[in-house]
Amino acid sequence: MANDKSPADTTPRRMRSPWNHPYYILFILFLLWMLSFLDRQMLGLLVTPIRSDLGLSDFQISLLQGFSFALFYGCAGLPIGWMVDRFPRRPIFYAGITIWGLAATGCGLATTFTQLFVARMFVGVGEAALSPAGYSLLADVFPRTRLSFAISVAAMGGALGSGLAFALGGFILELGHSGALDYPVLGDFEPWQQVFILTGLPGLLIGFLVFTFPEPQRRSYRENTAGVRANNEDASMRAFVSYLRCYPRFYTCHILGFTSFSIANYGFQAWAAEYMRREFGWSSVEIGLTFGTALSIAVIAAYFLGGLLVDRLFSRGMRDAHLRVFFWFAVACIPLSIWTLLTPDPWVFLVVSTIWGIFSISFGGAAAAALQITTPPQFRGRVSSLYLVVVVLLGMSVGPSSIAALTQFVLGEDSYLGTSMLIVMMIVYPLGAAMFAAGMKPMRDRIDEIDGMTTHVT
Repeated sequence: MANDKSPADTTPRRMRSPWNHPYYILFILFLLWMLSFLDRQMLGLLVTPIRSDLGLSDFQISLLQGFSFALFYGCAGLPIGWMVDRFPRRPIFYAGITIWGLAATGCGLATTFTQLFVARMFVGVGEAALSPAGYSLLADVFPRTRLSFAISVAAMGGALGSGLAFALGGFILELGHSGALDYPVLGDFEPWQQVFILTGLPGLLIGFLVFTFPEPQRRSYRENTAGVRANNEDASMRAFVSYLRCYPRFYTCHILGFTSFSIANYGFQAWAAEYMRREFGWSSVEIGLTFGTALSIAVIAAYFLGGLLVDRLFSRGMRDAHLRVFFWFAVACIPLSIWTLLTPDPWVFLVVSTIWGIFSISFGGAAAAALQITTPPQFRGRVSSLYLVVVVLLGMSVGPSSIAALTQFVLGEDSYLGTSMLIVMMIVYPLGAAMFAAGMKPMRDRIDEIDGMTTHVT
């Protein structure tokens, strides 16, 4: 049986520095993920004022919500993954954080659709740099039986950032409308622009936190499976492609299964605020406080549930726990999404959508951990980037835009937004369940192979 201890586990207690402690590193990554999602998801609350000021359609808004971000992410993801595998990860973190902070602030300076589209493109570099480097780093400081929980906690920061985007954005928007932000320079902008500026600038300072802990030593192991020499001396792109060809079913089912959750989550979060405005007549402040709170509750419960449950089942011998749990979660999301989007009561909407979110949002830690524990260390950055390129590119593009396209081009009425959201959910969740069911055996086989043929070197 493979040794699950990381270098951090074997360091004598008297030699450990608090700045090198795994949970301190996890805390910093939590903050960075929270900030990145705060900047990404803020647009969902600002649909109406941006549409009014820039004269945009629902479909153009959907391009800003998803495709603009995902376009740059898709182009940058794999090169950044290669850098993560080859170079120190802290400078990669810092560069990504700085670029996305500048771009998020730039969204508040935009006065046309094109300017806002370009700014949103560069916000994508944050996720493109943060997630692959973060997954790789956490895999070096946590053993695999605690990795799902560790990544879940870090990813919880991102999901909390989504909830905070609604709550904080609604508060700043109200201050802007009341004139409380009419200071020199800032007062020259519309309230929605002030929201982007005030939430984008902190990233330029918080990025320095990545230099408060040392670069962790990379864990390594040697394996020789299916004729592929996968060790630290062979990290070439050719070796990476050869490795993927040995396990196509596992990686395909894994990535497509979790992509279905991504499409559902990005689609719902992109249009939930606007749906509440159109269906229930609520204001931005009311939506920001109530939906932001509901989303935050769902996030906290989701990531603790997903990470702890998967780690517990995996440590007890369920080798396919990372996929099996989410097969059942996908099944549960079908009736919950129907109930959420058909209820005429806004409070029922909030309560049931919170329960739905607990099952749907919780996949981040388990999905990333499954890749880290099944992939050799020298390929983890690229595998993570490949996964994130597909999950984010399709999630952020297909999720918001498919809902907008159905509403605008097929159903033809703004009032049918909820129907469009429900149609998308009824497609993606059954697809996800089918992918997880098909991927369980390949994952069990892969874990058995690693445990039988791998030696961890610490």
